[in-house]
Amino acid sequence: MNSKVRTRLFLAVATLASAAAHATTLKHVTMVDLLRESDLIAETDVVGIEYRTSDIAGPEHVSLPHTFVTFRVRRVLRGTGTEGDVITLRFVGGPLLGRPLVLLVSGVPAFRPGDRDVLFIRENGKSQCPLVGWQQGRIRVVRGEVFGDLGCELWVAPDGNLIRGRTGIDIRSESYPPVAHSESDPEFTAAGREAAFTPPQGALRPDANGLIAIANGMIGQLEARGELAPPQSFASANIGETFHFLAPVAVPPPVDPVPVEKSRDDSDPREPLPRRSRSEKE
Repeated sequence: MNSKVRTRLFLAVATLASAAAHATTLKHVTMVDLLRESDLIAETDVVGIEYRTSDIAGPEHVSLPHTFVTFRVRRVLRGTGTEGDVITLRFVGGPLLGRPLVLLVSGVPAFRPGDRDVLFIRENGKSQCPLVGWQQGRIRVVRGEVFGDLGCELWVAPDGNLIRGRTGIDIRSESYPPVAHSESDPEFTAAGREAAFTPPQGALRPDANGLIAIANGMIGQLEARGELAPPQSFASANIGETFHFLAPVAVPPPVDPVPVEKSRDDSDPREPLPRRSRSEKE
């Protein structure tokens, strides 16, 4: 598909909501959340990407493109699996086969062959995005360093939680080159606060091995305190199997149950003031 003539179709998470609607803003997840809620935690390499639309079995279903990403496991931190296993995850979104359209869903990561990631996987084949916290459950590993899905540097606070710092890599480029922060760089001058990011006292900027060691240490502590339940079983997705996607449900906008009377000072400046009659003016 020619990217120059391709039209992208952007849909917010809420637009794709089924009976249990998703919020338009993703809930922030902590490192403990990532560890507790994952069915499988693994360091992986992307080895294949395929696309397929969902099946329709009734009027409650809709045909939407999905992306099947296949990974080779480097190592397993938690859950069932071993080095060398091949697993496939299913994500909502992707090209509409036969049409110059691409469905991009906010919060769903985009992968490329060769990507190396630490993934916190949950509800594969059931969730629209089978990662804990959606894009928050993907940690990029580039040249041994760790970054968030959108390319920000990842730091670890003294309590073990992840802190997202300034942009560290350009995810728009094929090779993910480092981003040079400079006041003379027009692209980042407007976001000067990003270049001036200062990590909290005691925070660490670990490499991939260091981050995995920290995660393993936290897993051991949670298990010792009895605060980590056994993970749910993990099943790889199969692109040949039938799957469905519930059609979006229309949700009315929220309504304030108690109308608040506006004063003249609080009126909307776009609303014209009421016209006064001649007798009122006099």
